[in-house]
Amino acid sequence: MSTLFLKRSLARKMNVDSPQWDYGLAVIGSLLFLLVAFFSPLLVPPATLFIFLIPVLLVSSLGGIGPGVVATLVTGVGAFLFAPGWVPGHWMVLSLYVAEGIGISLLGSGLKNAKRRLKRIEADRANIEAATRMHLMVESIQDYAIFMLDPEGHVATWNEGARKIKGYSAQEIIGQSFSLFYPEEEKNSGKPQWGLKEATQKGRFVSEGWRIRKDGSRFWAHVVITRLQNQEGKLIGFVKVTHDLTERKLSEELKAQIIKTEEAGRLRSQLLAIASHELRTPLNAIIGYSTLLDDPRFDEQAQKRKEMIGRIQFNARQLLDLVNNILDLSNMQIGSKGRIEELLVSEVLTRVVEGLRPAADRKGLTLSLQEPLPARRIRSDSANLHRLFTNLITNAIEFTDRGSVTVRFIDRPAERRISVEIVDTGIGISEMDLPRIFEPFYQCDQTMTRRFSGTGLGLAIVKELLTTLMGTVQVESRLGSGSTFAVSLPYEL
Repeated sequence: MSTLFLKRSLARKMNVDSPQWDYGLAVIGSLLFLLVAFFSPLLVPPATLFIFLIPVLLVSSLGGIGPGVVATLVTGVGAFLFAPGWVPGHWMVLSLYVAEGIGISLLGSGLKNAKRRLKRIEADRANIEAATRMHLMVESIQDYAIFMLDPEGHVATWNEGARKIKGYSAQEIIGQSFSLFYPEEEKNSGKPQWGLKEATQKGRFVSEGWRIRKDGSRFWAHVVITRLQNQEGKLIGFVKVTHDLTERKLSEELKAQIIKTEEAGRLRSQLLAIASHELRTPLNAIIGYSTLLDDPRFDEQAQKRKEMIGRIQFNARQLLDLVNNILDLSNMQIGSKGRIEELLVSEVLTRVVEGLRPAADRKGLTLSLQEPLPARRIRSDSANLHRLFTNLITNAIEFTDRGSVTVRFIDRPAERRISVEIVDTGIGISEMDLPRIFEPFYQCDQTMTRRFSGTGLGLAIVKELLTTLMGTVQVESRLGSGSTFAVSLPYEL
């Protein structure tokens, strides 16, 4: 027992459990047992020699046959050399003791191995029970799809939650690639493999996105992929947990749509309030000049009548432009979109430039489309794209007295975007006015309003068009030095 206590105490303090300690403790334990036995009045050799088989049994049961044999030799030789009363015939007894010690060492080693196997069996049983409990727990979860993937991304296990959320039975899906759950466009872009790569490198990958059920319907999924590895750190697969958040997603989209609708309503109300004021100017002019035409004093003044008719027509056109622009802006603010199709950008720009060339010619301006034009095709809203370029170029012509308006088309394949720049030599925009030029009805000052025709809605419409087309605009301008409007648009809408 002293040997057992000594080994456990030292091993616990030193955190050591190795064969060297087993042999060392066999020697130390045997010597301690000899020391105690030699000072005992019960020691009458050679019969009591077999008392020393006790430490042999203890040591062999703890360390195996090797330490047991060492304990046998140490106790036997020690007793033979130092115990009183030994005679030559006792060699036979010593030999028998050694033989029995070896036999007991074998027995103790067997006990050690049996205890080790029993512990392993108990550990295996505990692991099996824990795995069974985990399996039953995972199988019983229905709100989450929890399953394992092999290192290549093939489904290895399947729980009830996965069947409920994705619609596949275990027999149908096990062995299939998990990319089956992704939309076609994400499969083509390599997103499933990218998710596994991220999980492999970082240990965990989290994402949200649309996934596909067996019946082809979509659901919004929160996905967590976790790397699995063995004790050597080698990848053995992944655990994938999917939660169906479609209701939350639809609720968020509905809430966003409500907010967008309320904002559109507010903007329409604001727009109508401003428009009611802006409408008065041309209407008052039309009413005033038509009243004068009814005055008999102007019956014989043909030139005067012609001038008044011209002013009526001018204000009527202004009124029509204002109404059309208000309607356009209102439609865009509630998210109105046209047909998405593949377009050759150079053709769209050419049509717009050629359509506006007469307006530039009337003012003596040079309107040019800088060549060479890239042969870039994009998928976009053709009507809104045409309207965007028309408004920007019209605005440049309107506020340029002399010089030129130049349109530049730049392809940026690395960014998968195009840029269109409209550069004019017009009156420019002051730094103070730049932040407000896209506001409805905003004019830089009242003298310009009288000097330049227009409704003040052109750039407001441009802003809404860019929102619809997922584009951006940057403006560079100095008062008296012209302006540059640079529009950026994606390859695909």
